[in-house]
Amino acid sequence: MHEKEQIAVDDTDRPVAKAPDDAGPPVTLGGQASSPESLNESIGRVTHELRELAHDYLELAVLETRLSFRSALTMVITAIVVAFVLAGAWMALMGSAVLALISIGLAPAFAMLVLAAANLLLALLGWLLIRHKSRSLGWPATQRALKPQPPVERTEVSK
Repeated sequence: MHEKEQIAVDDTDRPVAKAPDDAGPPVTLGGQASSPESLNESIGRVTHELRELAHDYLELAVLETRLSFRSALTMVITAIVVAFVLAGAWMALMGSAVLALISIGLAPAFAMLVLAAANLLLALLGWLLIRHKSRSLGWPATQRALKPQPPVERTEVSK
């Protein structure tokens, strides 16, 4: 059975809502606590809840950081393995290209030199592309916008 909420009057003749005994201190209908002790208890409970919430958020951040590092490590290891696999595939492709050049009558040494030159040309193009793209890595427009401008010299107008 539910107890009915009773309305009482405190010593200031304001109506007070009386809740069941387990609901805490009585509260006036104006929303103010009826005693300073209950206000202190409420502040203590809110402070405790805020501490627990901050602790939970901090723990979540730590766990997600740990997961991020593990994921990044897995990605780096996988990238290294993939790089070795791709290097092996590239060597096999170059070997078969050398054999194709030899089969059409090119000398083996010359066929290897042609493919080495082609690989060096590809590497040079890649290096130039990386160098060109690296200019935007340091947020150059943002740095220019944030850099203080030199003071403008004013010239006096003679009368």
